[in-house]
Amino acid sequence: MREKEINLLVFDLDGTLIDSRLDIFKAINNLAKDLNKPPLAYERLASAIGDGSKMLIHKLLQIPNNTPEMEHAFKLFVEHYADDLIGQSRFFPHALETLAYYSDKKKAILTNKPQQLTVAILKALKIDSHFMAVVGADDRFGRKPETAGILHIIRKAGTIPEKTIMIGDGDTDILVGKRAGTFTCALANGFRSRELLEMLDPDFLLEDLSQLRNIL
Repeated sequence: MREKEINLLVFDLDGTLIDSRLDIFKAINNLAKDLNKPPLAYERLASAIGDGSKMLIHKLLQIPNNTPEMEHAFKLFVEHYADDLIGQSRFFPHALETLAYYSDKKKAILTNKPQQLTVAILKALKIDSHFMAVVGADDRFGRKPETAGILHIIRKAGTIPEKTIMIGDGDTDILVGKRAGTFTCALANGFRSRELLEMLDPDFLLEDLSQLRNIL
């Protein structure tokens, strides 16, 4: 793949650019306390993260989806998370230098994190100016691997799927890219196992973001 073939880089957020697990863990345990549920072990978080906040709540606290109980729990979770957005969040290695390196390329965020939290986190981390579009999980675009969000980004960028690359650490990142017809790039240093990523057969499987410039 030649550099000139790609003019849009779409990044996942959690597990790709930032490690936010400790902040998510704090918010979900505060929610558990609100709901009179026992505290959660941190080890349970890794396998549950990546499919959106409501699915996280469903998996960890066994609250049924599409119910008033879930809507109430989701509202509380967002409030807890917003109280301490980036207290313990950290950039993944090479994240900042990668964003700077591709300053001449259009870049966007596509995440299953709620839209309002995503925008607030990018601003708090002072990286919001890097992205021409930010799409989080909401009723308008759904969640990855649904393609509405990435196709909206591609149209907004004035490009086509064949000149776009989806970069992320999760199965939903690879699946959404494949379904939309973009190039796909998996990162092995995120929240999912290398074995899972290999099974999904992305176009590229990198150890971390520092290797991105080797292919693009």
